[in-house]
Amino acid sequence: MLLKSNISSIQHGSDEWFMARCSRFTSSENYNLVGEKFLTAGCLSYIYRKVGEGISGIPVRKEIETEATAHGNIYEPEAIRKYAVSKGLQFVVTRKFIYNPNTQFGCTPDFIIVESESTDKLAYNVITGEVKCPPTYDNFVAISLCDHPLELKKIKPAYYWQCIDQLDECGTLRGIFVAYHPDFGEAQLKEIPFRVMWKDQNGKFPIQEDLTLLRQRKQMAVEEYNKITAKLLTKKGAAFATPL
Repeated sequence: MLLKSNISSIQHGSDEWFMARCSRFTSSENYNLVGEKFLTAGCLSYIYRKVGEGISGIPVRKEIETEATAHGNIYEPEAIRKYAVSKGLQFVVTRKFIYNPNTQFGCTPDFIIVESESTDKLAYNVITGEVKCPPTYDNFVAISLCDHPLELKKIKPAYYWQCIDQLDECGTLRGIFVAYHPDFGEAQLKEIPFRVMWKDQNGKFPIQEDLTLLRQRKQMAVEEYNKITAKLLTKKGAAFATPL
């Protein structure tokens, strides 16, 4: 379940949001951790950047305004509204930065569906939601032809791993990926449900296996972060504890 204390009130895209993400491994980039091998060039670059942020206290990369990000910023709120209406949802929580201050991770799901509250009132049972609004027809159609997360993994692995990491950070076994394009009429929304406990025809649980792999790699990333930070500093105060 998602602890209420892990749901921040930080405004998405604000300076405070960028600072909260500073030195944290976040869902949108954790695909860098799950290559066939661990310390690939992309993985090391990602860890080095986080080490630099941890030592300097300065976020080194803000979101670069591209056609795709501009398109997403315009249409993602519309996509969330239309998805909620299509499902008869009365309320969804949007764009909250989720993080445990005792770990080095965080995520910002585009929306969260709250299904129930824990008996002690300290946590929610949630479904995470990630929305993408590709501006080009070819990308949108390619995604729309996917009916399962593993199909999405083949064509857009970064999107797949972003959804998997959000499940991990929000303590849930269910999530939703939504693609949206305003020009496609009745076909403008594509929903791909994520279920960790989905079993394939061989009796295996590939999404659960990927979640386990990601958790292992996140722990390895923090260990590498601490090791590198210790080499650069005479004191190890900037290092984070390895997650349990």
